[in-house]
Amino acid sequence: MKQNFRGFVHLFLIVVIVIIGIGGLLYLSWQRGFIKTNPQQETPLTPTIINEAANWKTYRNEEYGFEFKYPSDWTKKQSFGKKGAEYLVVFGGDIKNNWTATPGDVIFQRYVNFEKLPFKEFLISYLSSSSPLPEDPEDRKQITKEQIGAMEETVSHGYSVLLSPDRTNIFIFIDPDVISLKIYKPNTNNHKLLFDQILSTFRFLDENEPNSTDEGQFCGGIAGIECPAGYICKLEGNFPDAGGSCVQEEVKK
Repeated sequence: MKQNFRGFVHLFLIVVIVIIGIGGLLYLSWQRGFIKTNPQQETPLTPTIINEAANWKTYRNEEYGFEFKYPSDWTKKQSFGKKGAEYLVVFGGDIKNNWTATPGDVIFQRYVNFEKLPFKEFLISYLSSSSPLPEDPEDRKQITKEQIGAMEETVSHGYSVLLSPDRTNIFIFIDPDVISLKIYKPNTNNHKLLFDQILSTFRFLDENEPNSTDEGQFCGGIAGIECPAGYICKLEGNFPDAGGSCVQEEVKK
């Protein structure tokens, strides 16, 4: 009986040693790169990619006096209106689906405020009247009012700005009209990172304004965009991924 038990123990120890040996070989192979793994999580944009915005294409709208950059491999998939005074432009990289907005595309749109209504009042009126659902006009207006009320409100270069909580849509009040930039149906984190980069390049074309390129530009956000030297990021909220505007750093006397 004792001999049988000892034999079982010996066999068990041999099995354990073999398993440990195989595990060690697998780990060593993985360490030396013989075994490769493919992580499933998204790879965030690196600072190197963020800096590539300097080589992007530039869209300029002379009518409302602003410009912003977009990726060099993108194109204007749709463009309506005279050059430099467009009222709707879709920017994207999927050339095969030209004339069709696809997830991740960025849309610029102009809204003409014929009645010269105040900023929020105009947006509520326009967006609720252009939305198909819900069918009841008063319900549509109430829902739109709540959506506009939930947006972050700030000022850039003297213009009132509204930014959606998920940072995928921005409205700028260029009295009396409104312009907007939004990302179409973002379905990856990289879509939002790229949109933050595009927003960081937005600037008004006021030649007489000192440091107009740096003062008031977008900063922070999900991409952690930094301000140029001599400026600090004034955040418009105390929460993760909060964004804001670059302001000149005060010199301590």
